[in-house]
Amino acid sequence: MTVAPGTPDGGMVRTQQKAGKQPGSLEWSAETVTPQGMRVTVTAFNSQYPNQAAVRPEPALTLAQLSAIATSDKWHNFM
Repeated sequence: MTVAPGTPDGGMVRTQQKAGKQPGSLEWSAETVTPQGMRVTVTAFNSQYPNQAAVRPEPALTLAQLSAIATSDKWHNFM
């Protein structure tokens, strides 16, 4: 798990890579919490569903891409 500054308003981003529920499956995620308390979690798997076997070597999105999605300004439209 890695925690790093992620948003201009002081929010932090936590990224994590871990094994999925099935052998060979992977779960990568990025999570952010804004100073206002809004939490966004984005997860990618290398399987069709979290509880199924892997269908590709790695998830389709990188940790950098997941972080970019989690820290996007577009989430502020939902507050």
